[in-house]
Amino acid sequence: MKTSLKAVILLFITLFSCSKEDETKVTPTPELPTIVTIPDANFKASLLAHGNSITGNGISKIDTNDDGEIQISEAQVYAGTINCFDKNISDLTGIEAFINITGLGVVNNQLASLNISQNTALEVFNCGGNQLTSLDVSQNTVLKFLYCYENQLTSLDVSQNIALTQLNCQSNQLTNLDVSQNVALTLLACLSNQLTSLDVSQNVALIQLHCYDNQLISLNLANGNNDELIVMKASNNNSPCIKIDSGFTPPSSWEKDATASYSTSCL
Repeated sequence: MKTSLKAVILLFITLFSCSKEDETKVTPTPELPTIVTIPDANFKASLLAHGNSITGNGISKIDTNDDGEIQISEAQVYAGTINCFDKNISDLTGIEAFINITGLGVVNNQLASLNISQNTALEVFNCGGNQLTSLDVSQNTVLKFLYCYENQLTSLDVSQNIALTQLNCQSNQLTNLDVSQNVALTLLACLSNQLTSLDVSQNVALIQLHCYDNQLISLNLANGNNDELIVMKASNNNSPCIKIDSGFTPPSSWEKDATASYSTSCL
């Protein structure tokens, strides 16, 4: 009986010990990736060339340890400009790691889509000459210069980009453009779209307006500061009534269709 009791006690101690060991086992934490995933070889090569064959204002070396890769830490610390012009890039995956860049230029590539929602420090963005059908800049609230010309955009929302001073969206397929929130705009180039109306009455800082080659039947320029609108090109439209400031006489340098008229009270 004593032997049986000892056996039971020993078994209990053994099971308890095993249970405690299981409880204290620590599952190894998987290693986090340290290298930025960049599927497009041309984009990667261009990033690696920054500070070497690609130089310029705000551009410095990204691959600072010269290992032929872009570490996440290298991407995150880079606070300059990325310029990848004419590099035959079709995929911008990896740009999301560069959370502190202030400038990005990807002109004349093969981009059909891109995501810059993580690049919230961007002040200058140029994606002209691509194949973009949509563009989301709602998270880029400090953007000052936006150039998205020569794409295939059918809409463009810049309502969150209140710091914008220059917007060039020419040669797209836009049917509507609301710039009422962009009161700091000094240049607006929206020529060669499909706009039927345009209202810049809230854009009191506007110096240049290029809205020719559209389908405008309504154009409101009455921003209370027409004297400062040095360049105004609105020819090749659908003979719009062009609303201007009361008491203002448009200069001869302003361009419109011969059949278009200026008025202070367009209906």
